Amino acid sequence: MKKFKSHAKLNDMNTALKNRAEIFYPETDGKPMGETDYHIQTITYIFQTLSAFFSSAADVKVLADIMFYYDEGNPRKVFSPDVTVVRVK
Repeated sequence: MKKFKSHAKLNDMNTALKNRAEIFYPETDGKPMGETDYHIQTITYIFQTLSAFFSSAADVKVLADIMFYYDEGNPRKVFSPDVTVVRVK
């Protein structure tokens, strides 16, 4: 049976997807949200204040203590800001 190029590309894509699915991206770094009670209260205050400020903006999302993976395929390339404001499309 003759194998067409499109089938070969499809097989390559399937293999790449399977390899990507095996990478584990943790949802937590195991560290507490803040180092002190004051730090946690400050993060919470900033998050709530920014959430209220941007509440009418449908294209803005306020996030707190979320892990951002910036190098696909490398779960060690991560940072976790206390509070983040992003514009979504």
